Amino acid sequence: MTQRQLNSAVAHVTGESRRCIADLGFNLADPLVAAYDPEPYFDPEFDSYLDWDRVEEERIVMLP
Repeated sequence: MTQRQLNSAVAHVTGESRRCIADLGFNLADPLVAAYDPEPYFDPEFDSYLDWDRVEEERIVMLP
């Protein structure tokens, strides 16, 4: 699968434009690398990404 095919498939499933998906930077995982994880690990100095699962958990806790 090429990068273009991947972007098209993700765009089709999500309803986003191919350009939006390309800007988000989806990549094919290498099945030979067991620990492949393209997301950054938590690093207090590099906290420039948003963990949507954490946001959702905090939102639920804040609701009465």
